[in-house]
Amino acid sequence: MAHKLVKIKQTNAGYKVDFINANGTTGPVDADIVISAMPFTLLREVILDVVLPSWKTNAINNLGYGTNSKLLLGFSSRVWRNYQHSGYVFTNGVLQTGWDNSWLQPGKAGGYTIYQGGNKGLALGSGTPESQVPQFIQQMQAMWPGCGAAYNGNVKRMHWPEYPFTKGSFSCYLKGQRYELAAELRKPVGNIFFAGEQTSPVVNAFMNGGAATGRLRDQAVMAWEKVNQH
Repeated sequence: MAHKLVKIKQTNAGYKVDFINANGTTGPVDADIVISAMPFTLLREVILDVVLPSWKTNAINNLGYGTNSKLLLGFSSRVWRNYQHSGYVFTNGVLQTGWDNSWLQPGKAGGYTIYQGGNKGLALGSGTPESQVPQFIQQMQAMWPGCGAAYNGNVKRMHWPEYPFTKGSFSCYLKGQRYELAAELRKPVGNIFFAGEQTSPVVNAFMNGGAATGRLRDQAVMAWEKVNQH
């Protein structure tokens, strides 16, 4: 834990893997097998002193990632319930989509998640979280009168494109990439295996994809160990 991968070097015996932590560079760690489950946005920053085929470097370097971001607002009451609404909406206004994040929680107060993507997801990172609030409160007030008065001033923001451990919300195929890259994303190269939601052929962009691919890569490693055990 608390170690950042900086380099993978292929050797005749396997791999040497270097990390960096608060005290500086550590390693190399000798490995027979490497499993990379990090987003490709971060793998692009790792020195890969490894013989990789062009189809794998293309997949690592060019896979698209979402720009989805969240603004979480606090309310003294869940006004949308007064209109017999769940609060889950898709709109063509300022607010792209949103939902009641206090669903099934006790009490009168509640929270609402503003969820943006594309250029609007990027724009949600501008200024302070507080500066972003008025445009959404205005639309919520129009949808559910009373939201303006019920907003309690509490706001938090999660801007995934700037989050240092992902630098994006989740894998999001660019035009043509589902057919061009989908199979290449999950293929191993030598004894380097790739896991994570971006490598899932069925549920990429979801945590289910990360869990499923982790299990499959573990099975592949165990199969290798069974063949190569001494």
